[in-house]
Amino acid sequence: MVLGCLWCVGLVCQTGKLSLLPIWRALPLVLHTVAILHANNTRDINNDLNAGGRTLAAVVGLDASVWLYKALVIVPYGLAMVRVLMTNLWYALPLITMPIAKGLVKRFEGRHFKSGVVEDTAKMQLLFGALTCIAEANKPMIPLHALVIVVMKQMAERMVDKQQQ
Repeated sequence: MVLGCLWCVGLVCQTGKLSLLPIWRALPLVLHTVAILHANNTRDINNDLNAGGRTLAAVVGLDASVWLYKALVIVPYGLAMVRVLMTNLWYALPLITMPIAKGLVKRFEGRHFKSGVVEDTAKMQLLFGALTCIAEANKPMIPLHALVIVVMKQMAERMVDKQQQ
């Protein structure tokens, strides 16, 4: 997180302006990274409480921790869908990992914290991140909303042509 803050400060120093674009692009991966850390804290919640530790999981309790994990895992998929609508279809690639996320959430809801959920969350994040990188590399493609407009225009023109015949 410190490096992320330094990177943003460096970007502002180099460009002279603050852009939310890098934050927007990094947010899904940041949320999945926090999910890994939170899963680890939730797994160790009893040990932390016994030792007097004050992790977020220990402070908010088990039920809220499960809810937070679900949000940290699921929200990046919503953000990916928004990116598809705003940019291009390549950003749908990370959505391939949704079944993995669904399985992780079910395991977490079932309180199966010691079943490798932390490690599997990290693997999901790695795959999600790799697919996001592929999408970033292919971003010059036509934005989805522009494609929809073109298709709708062609459909309207065909309808007009048919009516004129």
